[in-house]
Amino acid sequence: MEERNYSVDLEVDKNGLDIEWEKQPKNYMYYAEQEVLAAEEKDKAVQKLSIVKAEMDAKVRSSPEKYKIDKVTETAISNVVNNSEEYRKAENEVIEKTKKMKILSSAVIAFDHKKRALTKLTDLWIAGYYSSGGVPASMKEKVADNKSEKIRRKKERKKGENMWPQYVYLFLLVLGL
Repeated sequence: MEERNYSVDLEVDKNGLDIEWEKQPKNYMYYAEQEVLAAEEKDKAVQKLSIVKAEMDAKVRSSPEKYKIDKVTETAISNVVNNSEEYRKAENEVIEKTKKMKILSSAVIAFDHKKRALTKLTDLWIAGYYSSGGVPASMKEKVADNKSEKIRRKKERKKGENMWPQYVYLFLLVLGL
């Protein structure tokens, strides 16, 4: 299978939504399959690590003097096994395979997000958001209504502010001051 770059495949061309929708299921499936293959590779690496550990354990137990162990204890054997080059190499392989699997898992999740983005972009396109005016007429009307409502409320507030001295004067008359 050819090597692909998920960063490139995740890009969205909002002017080619039809093509993006055609590519989406294929891209998703490709990266989902890659994730499964990466998980399999990781599992094999974990299995290999277990085998290396068992083989090293057996070697150390069969000739502890070769590994400079004076007293054979579980801790001593474990230390020799964990510090062996074979074991560290197998352990690093597990780490690398796990990293690859997690990256591909994140890519699959990102393709779910791309699907959601395509859905929203399609909704915007249907609403006329990308038409020549830039903003759909219904949105322009809402903005205009909102502006006129703000102006109306501001005028009412100013009217109330102008009435304040009159209210104070009436209040003082009632108190007889």
